[in-house]
Amino acid sequence: MVQIRKWAHNTFWNSAAFAERTWPIKQDKWEPFGKAPKSWLPDILCAVGFVVITVMLLFQSPLTELDEAVRVFLHDNRMLWLDWVTRVLNHLGAGRVVAPMVLLVTLWCAVRYKSIRPLLMYTVAYLPLGIIFLMKHGFGRMLSQPGAKIGVIEQYPEKLELFTYIGAGTAYPSGHAANTIVWFGLAVLVIGAALPRWLRIFLLVGPPVVVGFTQTYMGLHWLTDAPAGYLLGILIIRSVRRVSWGTVPLGPLRRFEPASPEIIVSATVTVGGLLLCATKYLPAMILGVIICILGALWMLKVLRQQR
Repeated sequence: MVQIRKWAHNTFWNSAAFAERTWPIKQDKWEPFGKAPKSWLPDILCAVGFVVITVMLLFQSPLTELDEAVRVFLHDNRMLWLDWVTRVLNHLGAGRVVAPMVLLVTLWCAVRYKSIRPLLMYTVAYLPLGIIFLMKHGFGRMLSQPGAKIGVIEQYPEKLELFTYIGAGTAYPSGHAANTIVWFGLAVLVIGAALPRWLRIFLLVGPPVVVGFTQTYMGLHWLTDAPAGYLLGILIIRSVRRVSWGTVPLGPLRRFEPASPEIIVSATVTVGGLLLCATKYLPAMILGVIICILGALWMLKVLRQQR
């Protein structure tokens, strides 16, 4: 047992040292990439756009007619090879896939600068996505192809409007579309200074476009669900970027600065548990709560030892 603990301790410190050596951004103090938004006009336009789309989906309108026309067109022009490609690419919007990847990059950053600030930014960007999850259930819009398998439409719902369906999964707004804006936007904020301009643009534009298409093609969402998700995601990431994360006062959390590797890892464990809490599977949610509690207790223990 002692040998195992010694091995784990050495491995941990070697990993931390490796993270510090390999961080590609050569600056002494961490700041999110890019400048904070100066104008509120884009935010207002995003909010107004979301409201307009929502109102237009309350009744039969040109938007619902467009949704129906696109669904029928895609159903009549399906291709087997594209079915499988879209199934794979659709994971670009899955929080369970992208969120842990961005968390690893954020952890890498936090270890390099011995700071919990990148992890705080990550958490603040993540929490509003839970509101979108609640909105999906509140708006009650049936999925484009409920119960459909890839390449097969089993039934057409009678209504496309909001507040016409009560079930485990609803379509509006698209959570996957919002995920692509928030998670890939967050990745650019964390490590964008080390990326070429074309790659930053690709990360910000490519995944949202791809996931918007795959979700509509697969029948997981109507065409208008994705733009609504984009608008909410843009609002979230712009709001996060308005905070000066490198200098903002931490209040009671100032005791965590500068953060030791133990603090950073225990905070990451807590955030990982928070991610599990947002899943729709009860066992995963219970496990997430347990991990959050253990991570918090670990942080408190480390703080006491550092005094």
